[in-house]
Amino acid sequence: MIQVVVRMNMAPRQTAETVRAFRSLKREVQPARGLISAHIYLDAEGTDVLCYVEEWVASEYLGQTEVTEHFTRLFGLMEKSIAAPVLSLNTFGNVLGLKELSALTQAGRIRRAACGEVWNE
Repeated sequence: MIQVVVRMNMAPRQTAETVRAFRSLKREVQPARGLISAHIYLDAEGTDVLCYVEEWVASEYLGQTEVTEHFTRLFGLMEKSIAAPVLSLNTFGNVLGLKELSALTQAGRIRRAACGEVWNE
């Protein structure tokens, strides 16, 4: 799985306009093969920070023509950031759900932390 994350700071009066532009971008990419999900978040600490996250099945889907055009539009939106935007591509070999996590815990391969405990492992 590939996760594309964009984090950017917006001028306070541009927040609504920028969110609308990202919603449009999200609608355009949703029919693309290989896209799992796309989400827009505003930072809880301040509404001038926007985070846009896409999850893709695998990297080979990122080379599709419509996806390449999508990333061109994404880079254009990133130019609206009033500070240097952050773009990261995160890759995941295996994504475990609660069922798999529970099985690992029961097998003793991982342990649960008590509330407030810090793991140093």
